[in-house]
Amino acid sequence: MNTKLTQISQRNAIDVSKVFLLKSDINYTHIIFNDGKKLVISYNLAKILTALPAHNFMRVSRQIVLNTDSIKSYFIHPNHDEILLTDGTKVTVSRRRREALRLGLKNLI
Repeated sequence: MNTKLTQISQRNAIDVSKVFLLKSDINYTHIIFNDGKKLVISYNLAKILTALPAHNFMRVSRQIVLNTDSIKSYFIHPNHDEILLTDGTKVTVSRRRREALRLGLKNLI
């Protein structure tokens, strides 16, 4: 199987198609894969995002970036938006990112 790896740090290269979501923790980023495995990188989320393809990932808040393939449903509520992921997890969308996210998801459909 021929997988394309993306270099995200000096020591780590990952297959971005297997990334489920990224979660920031101050200067560290937790990368969660589709199979449930986790990888912690000592780079902040913004730095890792520069290495990832923009069309596959969407930032929904200051702490969370989702792979667009992991999005199952998008709910619009009066006070907030919410995303249901393929594993059943619900993620609340930041109010400042709502409009950009809606436009980005509309372009995916």
